Amino acid sequence: MQCKPAAGIFVGGVSMSICGPILATASVYFATWAIAGGDSGMASVFIAVAAVGGLLALIGFFMLIVATHRALVKIDALPLQVQSRQREDRPSRQ
Repeated sequence: MQCKPAAGIFVGGVSMSICGPILATASVYFATWAIAGGDSGMASVFIAVAAVGGLLALIGFFMLIVATHRALVKIDALPLQVQSRQREDRPSRQ
């Protein structure tokens, strides 16, 4: 069984899980700032960007789950090395 590397998916998932909420929080802040200034068109743009940030965070979370699953499957597929028993005191055959 050939498994694909999970490191790229893991790094992408972590990046999206961190950057998505930051983008959403900043966009909501600027949306409230735009609403206070009376510009509802700009506020709707910032709210849309906040929704995209939330979707990025959700997709990043799923990518983390997929990467973890792939890594665990790859670890489970490794062959086991059977350790040889130490020599026991056995009567010799002659």
